[in-house]
Amino acid sequence: MTMLGLRTRDQRTTFLKASKALGEVMAQQAKLHAANNQLHRRVEELESKKRKKKVTLDPNTVFAKVESIKLSLEAEKKARVEAEAEKARIAEKKAKAKEKEPCAEAEALRTSRLLQKVQMEACMFEWEL
Repeated sequence: MTMLGLRTRDQRTTFLKASKALGEVMAQQAKLHAANNQLHRRVEELESKKRKKKVTLDPNTVFAKVESIKLSLEAEKKARVEAEAEKARIAEKKAKAKEKEPCAEAEALRTSRLLQKVQMEACMFEWEL
């Protein structure tokens, strides 16, 4: 019984080594992808906390003035708009990066085609005794 229809030991050895290397690369890529997702979730979690502007109180007055409350609300609104714009910009960057990033299947297919193109003699070696 032959493995993968390969007949010689050298062919089997070569393709086993190639498949092992591909497996290691795919595992490393999956590990990095998971870590990246975890960091993105952490960033979103930290950004989601509301940051309200405090109304500045004059120590010589008992109550806050309407003008200072309005200024505080305007500053908060401006900060919120800027944060949303930054999130949109980051999401756009992520989308562009995702389009450029080759998917795992395409990368594996490209690698297998390259391996098929390589001459079998280039993969073999001889021992000199």
